[in-house]
This record gives sequence, C-alpha cells and structure tokens, in this order.
Amino acid sequence: MKITFKVLLYLALTSMTCEGSFATWNGTHWGMQPSDVQQATGAKAKKIKPSKKDRNGLDKIGNSGFFEENGNRYSATYYYDDRGLKSVALTSSTLKCANIFDFLTKKYGRHIRHSNQTILHLFIWHHGAEENRIRFLVIGNGQSCSTHIERLSDYEVIDKSSVN
Repeated sequence: MKITFKVLLYLALTSMTCEGSFATWNGTHWGMQPSDVQQATGAKAKKIKPSKKDRNGLDKIGNSGFFEENGNRYSATYYYDDRGLKSVALTSSTLKCANIFDFLTKKYGRHIRHSNQTILHLFIWHHGAEENRIRFLVIGNGQSCSTHIERLSDYEVIDKSSVN
C-alpha cells in the first residue's frame, strides 16, 4: 500500500510542471477553461454543465473526474474564477492521510503554515517554481483528508503574513 500510494501521489504531484508563468497539474495549467481541462485530461475530467458554485458560492466548479493509478482511486474537482482554472482538489478513499502528509513533507519540506483546530488540521506549503500552493486538510484524527493545489499568486501574501 505504501509503495502504491507513493507512486500515485508522486505521479499526481510531479505532473505539476512549469509552462511559461503558469503551473500545470495533470496536463492542465492555471487559467484554462473547463473545455480545455477536459481535453487536457483526455476527457477524464468531464466538463460540468451548467457550472455550479462551490459551497461557499465563490468559485465555479467546472470539471470533475475520477482517476485511478495502481489500484488507488481518487477524485479531482477543478475550480474556476474569472481568470480561469484556479485550483484542483484531490480526495481519495484508498490513501491514508498520514502517508500523504509524509509525502508532501518529503517533497516540499516543512510546511509554512499549520493551523490546529479542534476537528481540523490545516497545512500549507508553497512551491514558487511551480507557482503552486499546496493546502492539505485533515479532519479529526486523520479519518478524512484532502489535498488542494492552488494558484500561488492568490494566497502568497496572505499566507506569508500569517506564517507560524
């Protein structure tokens, strides 16, 4: 399971490469539109019609899809604002939260921010070369977690002002 997890997360996170001034994830890059994302993912991330707002009513969900790698299944939800693709949320019911955290720490080093609340733990990393902000949310004792890859320029100033 550990090797399978590492392969999956490695593929997911290392597929983020620089393309001009934009970062990419799984063939996509910041600023793309839902139809572009669908095409870039080989139609795995289906375009949602009509686009619906996220639960906070701020960003539109434009695509969602399921990906499978080495027996691990995970979902990806693609969020948009007026500048195009702005974040990708990854969740998996087959990967352990502790293993994901360990992998993120090995790849990005010590997190720049940690918020330890009663039922939620928030960890944030920045990767300037890839123009990515990685936000890892753990609920409770690690029963559930999600990884969010976000446009760094949207959060960099805020995050650095609240570094702990």
